[in-house]
Amino acid sequence: MRGGRATRRVSGFVAAVLAVSAALGFLALAPERAAGTDVFGGVIAQNTTWTSAGSPYHVYGDVVVAANAVLTIGPGVTVFFEGNHSLQGSVYANGEATAPILFAPPVPPTAPNQWGPLTLRGGRHFRVSGSLGLDTWGGTVDHCEVSMSEYGVRMGPDPRARLADCALRDIRTDALVLYGTVESVIANLTIERVGTVVEFLHVGQPETGQDAARNLLTHLSVSRAT
Repeated sequence: MRGGRATRRVSGFVAAVLAVSAALGFLALAPERAAGTDVFGGVIAQNTTWTSAGSPYHVYGDVVVAANAVLTIGPGVTVFFEGNHSLQGSVYANGEATAPILFAPPVPPTAPNQWGPLTLRGGRHFRVSGSLGLDTWGGTVDHCEVSMSEYGVRMGPDPRARLADCALRDIRTDALVLYGTVESVIANLTIERVGTVVEFLHVGQPETGQDAARNLLTHLSVSRAT
């Protein structure tokens, strides 16, 4: 009887140790969130740079760059929007072909409009995913991809506006929206699985009889627009 009780005690102890070891092993293998940098929203009032050393940036509130400031996002940076938040103002996304920038929710999206909009004054080599859409208000945007968004790109009334070598995919409504009465250049776009390819808003001045804006669109590849 005593031997039996000792055996049961040892067996129970071993089982407990194994259970704790299994739990610790599970915890050790559980994925952890990359440290990165937390951004809690508000106004960026001075020139700021987000670098790959601080990446990923986790945005927990709406961020606005003040009129007298510039936010520069460097190559290889990832920006995760932890909720339906936006990034707007004088923002430049300066990615590189070998180190693109990513703007997305923390989990790969299966539906659009999970965050946004994103406003850029200029940028290259970046991806926007799962957003309300991308707004460009002047400057040059090239080598970009906007996917799984409510709309693709809205271009504001700025004579410097240029959009080139970009892909707009899986857009629920308008792939490209053009505002204003100034010239813009759009070239070498791939547009796939969208609602409407191009929408022109407030282009020209019919009340005065002046000519509409001349929007130069060249080399658009369109597939499966409804």
